[in-house]
Amino acid sequence: MDIKRIELLLQRFYSGESTIEEEKELKDFFTANDVPRHLWAEQEMFTYYNAGGKDEMPDKEFENKILNTIRFTNRKKILYMLSSAAAVVALLIVAYFAFIFDTSMKDTYDNPEIAYMQTKETLLFVSAKLNEGTKDLYAIGKLDEATKPLSNISKIEYSTKSIYTFSLFGTGIRNLENLSRIIYQIE
Repeated sequence: MDIKRIELLLQRFYSGESTIEEEKELKDFFTANDVPRHLWAEQEMFTYYNAGGKDEMPDKEFENKILNTIRFTNRKKILYMLSSAAAVVALLIVAYFAFIFDTSMKDTYDNPEIAYMQTKETLLFVSAKLNEGTKDLYAIGKLDEATKPLSNISKIEYSTKSIYTFSLFGTGIRNLENLSRIIYQIE
């Protein structure tokens, strides 16, 4: 077969303009063993299509799995849209009732002295209940007083550090004595 014709058919094939007959002609050419070296890559492609590149139909179970997944995804989208719509409706209902009912504060007493006395009585009641609840906390204060003598431990710690410092002084003197012996032997 003419190499120039094959190269022209390859150009038409790659540009998507080839016919089925031309593609069959290319396939027949590349399945032969006498393919020029510069066309080996195309030969591999066409032999792949000829030998193992056949389309296989997936089994029915695979198709059903894909369809079920698509349906499930659609259900999730619908559920999401419905829940969003329900949230918007709930917000509208809350806003409606918030504006319809007047929630402004109104005076319950006409006489300010009676209101003052009632407020004072309520605050005294709350204060008494709070004081009653804190009685048990006095025991914690006694615990704090019991730990004050333990602060003397820090003084003991300071004393032991001082003694340690003096012990280091003694080792320094011994080292000086050893040094003087060495110097005496050198002389």
